[in-house]
Amino acid sequence: MESLPKSELAAESSRRQWQIKNGLPGQALLLVLGWNLLGGFLGSLALKLADREPAEALLGHACWMTLWAFGGLLLLPALSRKAVFAAAADSGCDPRHWIEKFSSLVGEDGSSSATVQTIFYPIPSASMRLRQLEKPLSGFVPGNLARSNLYYSWATLTLLGRAVHCNVGCPALWVFPPSE
Repeated sequence: MESLPKSELAAESSRRQWQIKNGLPGQALLLVLGWNLLGGFLGSLALKLADREPAEALLGHACWMTLWAFGGLLLLPALSRKAVFAAAADSGCDPRHWIEKFSSLVGEDGSSSATVQTIFYPIPSASMRLRQLEKPLSGFVPGNLARSNLYYSWATLTLLGRAVHCNVGCPALWVFPPSE
């Protein structure tokens, strides 16, 4: 925080305050809770976990939920990006300089493929975020579902929260819920 200019700190602070004011962390929690409950219910039905021995049911549940969470890694980033775009556009500060600097601070690889970004990146690239600032947003903003699901899916016995590339080098994300 000491190495960032006040304008960049203000952009980040206003973005986070905007997310809190608009209830995005709570919305993300509820949607991710629903996602994981649906996965647990479907897995229990498909694998007939209630009819199995406890150890077998527990292992089956953990394996199923790991697959379910991996499916979420492919689906949820596309839904999460609207929250990133909306926070940058509506927070009240001009975030352009911060967006350009942030990518170098976090080691963003800047994949130029929109398809790769849509599927695999919970946080869109800097160039995509800067382009999106020029376009109006409307409709429901769900919050950051992708990273939140990685964190909260631990309760369903998966270890993907430590294995995914965006969290491996961030031990704080192994313990605390994501703030972005």
